[in-house]
Amino acid sequence: MTTVQESAAAEAPAAAKGLADPTALAFAAVGLTFGVIALTMTGAVSADVSTIVLPLALAYGTLALLISGIVSFKLGDVFGAFTYTSLSAFFLSFALVQYFLAVKVTAFSAGDPGAAFATFLGGWIIIITYLMILAFTYPKLFTVIFIGVWASLILLAFGFAGNESLLKTGAWIGVASALLALYASAAVLSNTMLGRRVLPM
Repeated sequence: MTTVQESAAAEAPAAAKGLADPTALAFAAVGLTFGVIALTMTGAVSADVSTIVLPLALAYGTLALLISGIVSFKLGDVFGAFTYTSLSAFFLSFALVQYFLAVKVTAFSAGDPGAAFATFLGGWIIIITYLMILAFTYPKLFTVIFIGVWASLILLAFGFAGNESLLKTGAWIGVASALLALYASAAVLSNTMLGRRVLPM
């Protein structure tokens, strides 16, 4: 994961490798996928929306982030490589849970069977926690996004364990974090392509 300045500095070696900074793609994949998942958990949209969660999690959440992670590995970006491939695995595992469970995750309410999914989220919260701490070395916008996702997952975990109000609150924070991720994607893409600061980060 790089800043716009770092992207410019690394432009020559990256071009020599035939690779581009995958940050914009990764943030778009996280923003759209996590946003739609979180939105379905708010209860504010029709249950029919949940039918698009599985293909979206597989196609954009899993595949686009996996590609972003592989490119980051090739560019020597350890943080980006670890973050993107981990999030790719998160969305893949979410999609598999969504597919194999008789009751879909997006239809869970607080309590059983949501309690089992709370355990699933608990493991990912640990990973997001140390990624969030490391994100403080990046632009403030990136840090805020990680904090938002971290807070969302914690509230969702407690919500699925039995607290309906925390479940809804966590879902809405997830939506807000996803929108910030989409903005970050647009900012990185615009600033990098135009070679100047178009959108602040």
